Amino acid sequence: MRPFSIYWSEDFQKHADIAGHPESPSRLSAIVDGLKANGRWSDYPITEAQPISKQYLKAVHSGDHVKFIEAACNQGVTLVDGAETLVSKGL
Repeated sequence: MRPFSIYWSEDFQKHADIAGHPESPSRLSAIVDGLKANGRWSDYPITEAQPISKQYLKAVHSGDHVKFIEAACNQGVTLVDGAETLVSKGL
């Protein structure tokens, strides 16, 4: 089996929930519940997710994109990129 790790935080359950969008707390709950029900949750290392610095974000996204998403979150916008990307303000 390939190495696999689960990065998890209860804060993920606080992510904005837009009806019909696949990224939602209910989807995460279904995945976790399914892994636990099948005895697989403990098969993988669970790592507590931590906030990352803008330096790491800018390693994979342009600085302008990082600023755009940050501004959208601060303004309360929840859908960007033509309603494909769900965002919510950090906790």
